[in-house]
Amino acid sequence: MKRIILFLVIFNCISIFAQKEIQPEISFSGNGAAFGFYNTNKVHDWSVQEIHSNPYNSGNGYVGFVSKIGSRFIFGNKSFLVSLQYQWFKTGGESQNQTKLTSNLLGLGTEIRFFEKNKVKLLLNVQLMSEVYSGYRNNYLRKKSYRPIKHYHVLPLSNYSGEKVKTNIYKGTPFIGNFLIGCNVKIVNELSFNFSVGYGLRVLRSQLANLTYIYAVSLTEPTKEENIDKPYLVPFSHARFSSWFKLYIFNEEKNEIGWIMSKSLAIFLSEMSK
Repeated sequence: MKRIILFLVIFNCISIFAQKEIQPEISFSGNGAAFGFYNTNKVHDWSVQEIHSNPYNSGNGYVGFVSKIGSRFIFGNKSFLVSLQYQWFKTGGESQNQTKLTSNLLGLGTEIRFFEKNKVKLLLNVQLMSEVYSGYRNNYLRKKSYRPIKHYHVLPLSNYSGEKVKTNIYKGTPFIGNFLIGCNVKIVNELSFNFSVGYGLRVLRSQLANLTYIYAVSLTEPTKEENIDKPYLVPFSHARFSSWFKLYIFNEEKNEIGWIMSKSLAIFLSEMSK
């Protein structure tokens, strides 16, 4: 809550000094994240004892899209964008026993753009988001890679009536943060193309558990699930990329629309902070 209040103070200060022009923006972008390195020494998954490389490349990337609505404050030859952002992404399992993990996130974003009067502009972009819903929560993740898995398939042994399997259970993505650098290329007056690359941090919450299988009942569905200790966090480092076409729906000369959107954004955030 303190961070949101601080954001509101900064936001209103910018509103006061942005006398020249406020430009409302709505945009949609395709994005993705490759690799997925994490430090095995910082993770409590029992399987990391078998991993010899550190950091370990899990291959746990994702693809999705981001929608933004906000206001751009223009100061001569540079500008500053503040926006509310919604992100949807999915990450797939491996070739065998494959399934999909999808996630919906909400958060804030800022963008500083340089050379505002040029056709090609340099931009720096920061995004901070948290998951609000995922239909995959409480489903299984592969050991080591933390990629989604539909189910475990155990093989019956003649000497035993059951088997226990350790697994990871998905509990959410409490944080995604991205720092991107890229360019904006103007195509026509109200249409431009953006492309950016950078670093992404995705923090996944996982629960270690024991699954008990009774062969006479099912080889794919466990009859008992026991949690081991408390949920733990797995921070993944990603190579991040994003590209999108940006359409300015409103006329840039109608600054009163930008003021309305700016104040609406501030009111919405203040309600969230209560």
